[in-house]
Amino acid sequence: MTAQSQLITKPAFTVVGLLLHTQPMSPEIPVLWDRFVPRKGEIQHQSEPHVSYGLMGRCSKFRALWRSL
Repeated sequence: MTAQSQLITKPAFTVVGLLLHTQPMSPEIPVLWDRFVPRKGEIQHQSEPHVSYGLMGRCSKFRALWRSL
């Protein structure tokens, strides 16, 4: 299955999930979803309980935040 990229404008929201340092199209990405989906119910106060987003980018700010948690 190949998903098409889509640009969506939304109000600010908090991102909660698992962090993975990898490259685009890596086989590690589907494995991460396999780890995340069973744990999704642990996230409290989900504004969209049936929606999940995959975020990707140069994440130096995310790394610093992740380490501080």
